[in-house]
Amino acid sequence: MAQQFDEAPNEYVAAGASRFAALASDEDWLGLMSAIERTDDPARTVLVKMLRWALARDAAELSGSEVVACGCKGGAVGVSHGPT
Repeated sequence: MAQQFDEAPNEYVAAGASRFAALASDEDWLGLMSAIERTDDPARTVLVKMLRWALARDAAELSGSEVVACGCKGGAVGVSHGPT
């Protein structure tokens, strides 16, 4: 995905975390806080959740589909189950 935006992987991760902070819904934040409470490694959990959110959002945007948060047990926040 970083290549799609002409970014290095670390730049994509940083931008994705920034977009999560600015654009994530209350539901996304609640999911993140709940995940933090259940983990022994909160930093990793935050990074993984924010990156999955950004990847799903960007994949949906690139494919032209709507980003829809799901309630699946896959652990992703803001996942679109449309084309990726």
